[in-house]
Amino acid sequence: MFESSYPLVFLAWFLGGFINGVSGMGAAMVALPIVACVLEMSEAVPATCLVAVTLAVYVAWMYRAHSRVAPIFPMLLGCIPGLIIGVCVLRVVPGIWLQGGLGAALIVYVAWQLLHRAGTAHPESVRGCAVSGFASGFANAAISFSGPPVAIYALYVGWDKDTTRGTLSLYFLGISICTCIVQAAAGLYTPVVVKAALWGMPGALVGLVVSLPVARFVRESVFQGILLVMIAFAGSVCIIRAVESLL
Repeated sequence: MFESSYPLVFLAWFLGGFINGVSGMGAAMVALPIVACVLEMSEAVPATCLVAVTLAVYVAWMYRAHSRVAPIFPMLLGCIPGLIIGVCVLRVVPGIWLQGGLGAALIVYVAWQLLHRAGTAHPESVRGCAVSGFASGFANAAISFSGPPVAIYALYVGWDKDTTRGTLSLYFLGISICTCIVQAAAGLYTPVVVKAALWGMPGALVGLVVSLPVARFVRESVFQGILLVMIAFAGSVCIIRAVESLL
């Protein structure tokens, strides 16, 4: 990796941090494709996880008064079998099928939400948290996107914007720490990876800080729309990846 490429890593995470600050998710979805332009995926992915931990810690602390701890444990417990099954399915089902199928499911969900915006919030439940965690773990193993399923749960139960940002950050922090431990044990943190992460961390935090005035004045209805846009974006990226693999 050329030294001149590191500012691009900073910029990528600046954009990711800004999007995450406004929507509560999506930092890696935005930053990783850009970082992958100058790093091998074997380097970009572990660098992304290191930056994600830093970002999640900051956001979780910032919204600690609004975070809900109770849903986190069943989400993380559901995530573990989701990860295992996702890896197993990935061994027997072509990745492009999984990306295309899950991407289409996300697009269908967004379309359904747009046609049924009059629906009321549903009560929280341990089962719902576990199911969303399972889906998140499965999606993370299959297509590297863990955010959309738990964002769907946030919309389902009607969390306000600050609760969503804080609670999702706690969940992402738990996943990211576990992932980093596994990656460290596998020896993935090379000097290039660590240096890229050290450029990405300040970029993400600056982007987050810049987003705060925007995030503060976003209305609840607009915030829900932003979450739907991020879910649709994730679905679109999955479909595009699947189509590109077929060409």
